[in-house]
Parts: sequence; structure tokens; C-alpha cells
Amino acid sequence: MKPCMTTEDAAEWRQHNERLVARNMRALSPCEDCTVRFAVEMRLAGRCDGWPEDRPDGRPWSRSADERQEMARRRWRESKQRTRSRATA
Repeated sequence: MKPCMTTEDAAEWRQHNERLVARNMRALSPCEDCTVRFAVEMRLAGRCDGWPEDRPDGRPWSRSADERQEMARRRWRESKQRTRSRATA
């Protein structure tokens, strides 16, 4: 068990990981499913002994929820800027 996880967290992670039908989608370590934000928080608390890893099977690392939200906001702002610039042209 990883030091960043409680016993309940580890059991829940293992249960969800085993539910994946495709074996190649299963993570070998909880660090593969960890977000950078959580890893930083745990590292600051002295409870992280790893880092979010690249997936061994070549799956792309997924962005954290914060990064996805920021990307959506940036796209929205760019869209609104284009709309404003068309209206003034």
C-alpha cells in the first residue's frame, strides 16, 4: 500500500482497477492513476513516495480535472474574443 493512501482508499482503487474489462487498461500501480495535483499535495505532506507515471502500455497520461477545466475556459475566452472581433470588424 502506498503511504498516500488509506487502507480504504487502496481497497477502493484496487476494486475499481480490477473492474476494467480490458486487462491492458488496468494500472499496475496507483501512481499511474494519480493526478499531479494530488501528488504535490501528498509530497508536501510527506506522504508521497512516487510520481504520476507514464503508462507502461503506452496509454497517454490524462490531464487532471484542473487542467481540463483551464483548457475549456481558455477555449471559451478565445471563442468570445473572436466573436467580439467579428462584431467590431
